[in-house]
Order: sequence, then structure tokens, then C-alpha cells
Amino acid sequence: MTRARKKLSNRFQSSLFLAKLLFYFNAAWWLLLGIIFVYQMVEDKNSWSSVMVSIFFVVMIASLIVGARIVSEREKWAFVLCIVIAVANILFSIFGFLDFLFVIAALFDLAILGSLYSLKGYYLTS
Repeated sequence: MTRARKKLSNRFQSSLFLAKLLFYFNAAWWLLLGIIFVYQMVEDKNSWSSVMVSIFFVVMIASLIVGARIVSEREKWAFVLCIVIAVANILFSIFGFLDFLFVIAALFDLAILGSLYSLKGYYLTS
């Protein structure tokens, strides 16, 4: 690896770490939200709808974990997929239950988009 490539990769290391951390924190936040909302639905005896909502939460958590795993890949498809995951999570947060807890999830996703924007040069120089 040339010296220029080492400098380039070292320059983006903190941003990559921050993006991964935000993806994992957001996944943990969605897990907490899923536990809270599915528990409330089971308590209200909404069994079928609680199964559907729990599937939704599992898909959201899995997408965030996938984003955290691929964010360090130095490929354009990884960059685009991470942006799609963050934007989809923002849309689901805003158009789902408009609750303060989901606004926090949307703020996590906005922070993810900001960190991905700072990593744009990392993906474009590959």
C-alpha cells in the first residue's frame, strides 16, 4: 500500500468508526422501541398485529446491522446502500408513529447521513 493510500485511509478512520457506531446505536434504539411497542401490543391482546410489527422491527434492525457491517467496504454500492438504509429509516420513523421516540431514531439517521457525507471522498477514491 502506498503512503498516499495509507494517509487517505487513516484520514477516514474516525469517520468510519463514527458511522459504524451510529448504525449500531440506531439498531439498539430500534430494538428498544420494538420491545416497548410489541410488549404494549401483546398486553392489549393484539396478537396478529404484534407479530407483523415485530417483523417490521426485525427488518429495521437487520438493515441497520447490515449497514454497519458494510460501511467500511470501499465500494460505491456500499455507500449507496448505506444511504438508502438511512433514508428508508428516516421515512419509516417519520411516517410511522409520530412519537418522540421515533423522532430520536430519525435524528440518529440524520447523523448517519452526515457521517456518510463526510465519507464521500473515501468511496469515490477507490
